Amino acid sequence: MSFDDGWRTSPSGPPRGSGSGGYSARPRLGLADVILHLWRAKWLMIAVFLPIFILAVVAAYLMPVSYEATSRFQVSVGRENIYRDPFGGPGSGAVPEAQQIIDAEIELIQSPEIADRVLEKVGLDALYPDLATDIAAEPDDRERAIMREEAILGLQQEFTAWSPPKNPVIRTTFKSEDPVIAALTLNTFIETYLEYRAELFLDNRVSPRLTAQRKASEAKLSDVDRRIQQFLVGNNIGDFDTERTAVSGLYSTVTEQLFDLLAQQSDVMARLARVREQLSSMSPEMVQYTESNAGQTLLDLYVQRQQLLARYLPTSQPVLAVEAEIAEVEALLGAQQRPVGTQRTGPNETWMAIDARRAEFEAEADALRDRIAELERQKIELEARQRRLTELEPVYQSLLREQAVLEDQVRTLTVREEEERLTQETRETNFDNIQILEPARVPARGSSLRLPIAAAGFLFAGFTALMVGLLRAYTSDTFATAQSVQRTTGLQVLSSVRRHRR
Repeated sequence: MSFDDGWRTSPSGPPRGSGSGGYSARPRLGLADVILHLWRAKWLMIAVFLPIFILAVVAAYLMPVSYEATSRFQVSVGRENIYRDPFGGPGSGAVPEAQQIIDAEIELIQSPEIADRVLEKVGLDALYPDLATDIAAEPDDRERAIMREEAILGLQQEFTAWSPPKNPVIRTTFKSEDPVIAALTLNTFIETYLEYRAELFLDNRVSPRLTAQRKASEAKLSDVDRRIQQFLVGNNIGDFDTERTAVSGLYSTVTEQLFDLLAQQSDVMARLARVREQLSSMSPEMVQYTESNAGQTLLDLYVQRQQLLARYLPTSQPVLAVEAEIAEVEALLGAQQRPVGTQRTGPNETWMAIDARRAEFEAEADALRDRIAELERQKIELEARQRRLTELEPVYQSLLREQAVLEDQVRTLTVREEEERLTQETRETNFDNIQILEPARVPARGSSLRLPIAAAGFLFAGFTALMVGLLRAYTSDTFATAQSVQRTTGLQVLSSVRRHRR
């Protein structure tokens, strides 16, 4: 928390002081006063420093890492560099200087034609995926062409080629955010440069007739491929052989499952019939117990006889009458084979258990019936699909045979074309003045502006915070120290009292 000594200049009114000169209304600060003001404004300075530094760190983190692949090749004087006057003039056989040859080769390798071919070989998706998406979504051909030229220009800017003075070695580099793409693109540059250079300085090395035949066969093959694709799409088939195998396998599976379910259904129906037969021979209710009061009556007569015996003789008439009733009741109970009284009936638990099994069997039978119906429907659909594939198979096989014949033709013509090209290349013994000294390799380390940007952000944030602190110090009207009071007012400070803040 900041504090002061209680000395503060008057915000209004004339300045006070000793002497005729007076003093300024703004405190005069020394180095110690400035440092003390900066210390008091440390939290303000930190509040200014942190957001700026954090933004700089985030911006540095977002900077991409660039990988640079390098390659070297040596250029010497070749047959194509020698000037030959068709009329045998005095300049025939002249050879340009080595530096001129190297400069010409650098200009050639930096040609937009080579960059265009490299872009075609490596692929726009691999080099500039965002631009490839924009080009694919652009309906205007003119805009697409412009965007492709921008990609070629960007490719040229990332590619560099130079040679030290009086050195026949040309050094090339290519930068990319992907190290593998950087090495691949640079090697493609060198390869394309050699091919394009050969096209410029050598005669047509392949017979035009073979090339024309190969291109015609490739066009026919493309047409057959297109018809096969249309045939498959029109009949809702991804791959004919896979479709046929899958349909056959599904049909076998469905048939097997259907037979299993039919067997299960027969078993369930048989058990259901037996349960229903058991239920038909049973009653859902049964007598649970019978309530009889004969025993209680006999007990009451015994009690009554004992009470009478307490007052009468055993041969008295009341006692004999009670004993007669006891004998009748005992005779009645002895003559009965089962209890006589009120009968209580209730549900038959055995019948209920069997009925529950009947409900389970009926539910299982219904579920099996639905599954069997669904499998029968699937089986009908699969049979129809099999018949359709059987009808389409001759057409498909015919297209495949035509495709195989054309593929053999293209393969044969390509082999003959390559053999002729190889024969021509072996004859060009003098066209070997370019030696690759170091092909491009995948760079292991990349470079970026993250550290410089973070350092610059740190310095800028510190400088800004310092300026804010100094501004706070020089605009404050508080006397930071007694020396500041003495310096400003010209008065001698004898003592100072620090005011405590609560």
